[in-house]
Amino acid sequence: MNDERKLERNFWRFWLGGLFILAVMIAMNPWFVSDVSPWGIRDHQSAGNAARIDAIQAAWQAEGAMELARWAIALDLVYIAVYSFGAYCGGRMFRAADTPALQRLGWIIMVAAIIVFVADYIETICQFIQALRFAGDDALAEIAAAAQPIKSAAFLISLFGIITALVVRRRARRSAGG
Repeated sequence: MNDERKLERNFWRFWLGGLFILAVMIAMNPWFVSDVSPWGIRDHQSAGNAARIDAIQAAWQAEGAMELARWAIALDLVYIAVYSFGAYCGGRMFRAADTPALQRLGWIIMVAAIIVFVADYIETICQFIQALRFAGDDALAEIAAAAQPIKSAAFLISLFGIITALVVRRRARRSAGG
């Protein structure tokens, strides 16, 4: 029972902590929006080639936002660990439930959390290297662009999987209690 409580506590702390960091990063994103990068940081993630990275970073430098961009990417590295761990804990928690639907959702969430962790770190490390060097690199830009949709899909699966599992768990508890 103690392990279950610890797991649930870790789920709430890390998952909500990750969502909080994500909200901070979303709030920072307008500083990175320009004619060259209308989607802000997301354009840097999906650029796909060195020339595009260089253009985005030059626009950020001209706006005085390049140093902030480096900090935002560093914050993303923290976010990845926090959110992924929280989502994974949530998946384990739901996998251990008595309800078959929650158990299936738990497995899906756990796999999605692992994919988010791996794909997002691949993407963000490639991004960070280019930002630190202030130079695009075709190979790194291609890798980041390839990882970006995988990470995004896995994130959405984990997010909506957790929300769905929370609703299913609440309904199951209500019907069991009366």
